[in-house]
Amino acid sequence: MGKRTDKVFDEFAEEWRLAAMRNLGSRRIGKNNSYGATRSRKLAKSLFVKRVGGEIVAGSPLPYAKFIHYGVSGTKKKRNTPYAFTTKAPPTKPIEKWLGAKPVRLRDPKTGEFIKKTKARLKSAAFVIAQSIKKRGVPGLAYFSEAFDTMYPRFQSKIAEAIALDALDDLTDLDTPNLK
Repeated sequence: MGKRTDKVFDEFAEEWRLAAMRNLGSRRIGKNNSYGATRSRKLAKSLFVKRVGGEIVAGSPLPYAKFIHYGVSGTKKKRNTPYAFTTKAPPTKPIEKWLGAKPVRLRDPKTGEFIKKTKARLKSAAFVIAQSIKKRGVPGLAYFSEAFDTMYPRFQSKIAEAIALDALDDLTDLDTPNLK
């Protein structure tokens, strides 16, 4: 590839990465305004799109990135994804930590009144949430695919023009004799 093509591909890769980062945390799924986003934005910061040889490779080194992207099927609700909960539910410790940090108010199941957060109640609520996630699964976010679908049409003509101009430069270099 020529200089122009390399430059356009690098520009496209960076814009694709930025669009994928914007897709994380800017989604609304049900009542959740920031699905897929965390306070630390660890997943968004870990995204990469780089050129390896003649290919552009996109991904994240975090092990849970693929589950956020594709989603996970539950035991009761099937989704179009290669991943599924079968016998195990998600771990309750992170859910307990999340419940402790968020302004979630627990209710008494019998009376419906708000009750104080205690370790035992948080553990119980985390277990119930984990079982619900196991049954319903997790919807996918497809942050890289949607970012590509958004950015590629914007760069398609730039890429074609850069390839054509680089090919033209290569042809004109062949026509000129070496004067040594």
